[in-house]
Amino acid sequence: MIALPTSPPHQFSRVFENWLWYDGNGDPQSYNEHNPLIAILKNSIFGEFITEGKFTHYPFMLTVCKWLFWLAAFIAAAAFIAMIVSLFRKCAADSVQKIFLVSFHLILVGNLYVLSKNYPMVCSMNFRYIMPTVFIGAFFLGASLTRADKQGSTPAKVLKLSSYAVVLAFAVMSSLVYLMVVIDR
Repeated sequence: MIALPTSPPHQFSRVFENWLWYDGNGDPQSYNEHNPLIAILKNSIFGEFITEGKFTHYPFMLTVCKWLFWLAAFIAAAAFIAMIVSLFRKCAADSVQKIFLVSFHLILVGNLYVLSKNYPMVCSMNFRYIMPTVFIGAFFLGASLTRADKQGSTPAKVLKLSSYAVVLAFAVMSSLVYLMVVIDR
């Protein structure tokens, strides 16, 4: 019997989605993802088919992939925090719009967890099932940055420039990852 890892640090030892596979001797390797949040963070960036094996000729790319994963996790957390804060603060949306967007977000994520519970396979924990949450998070993140920009304070300017740097780094690293995947075909 294969024991599933229980500690999150073990789940983050690889930034690519984990699937159970057997080596040439028939011994089990890796494990199947069992945490939907971690699984969707991993496959939102790399999908199901990008793993260490895609970068055998470019080992430096594994470091780029780790940075890209953590940057994406940071952006996702910032968007979620912006959504929660914007729910209670004035922003570009009125109360009905905010409640609709937040409810839609929660329904999508809730459905993913129900799907993952009812069909406990790695493929059930896929980002494609909650893709609209990206647009919801981007809206609230943008509204928060716009609100901060209107303040004109030094912390607001730092937040604005930091967000530009984060988005630029994400764009460059994700472009590099997918360029290297195409080159290594």
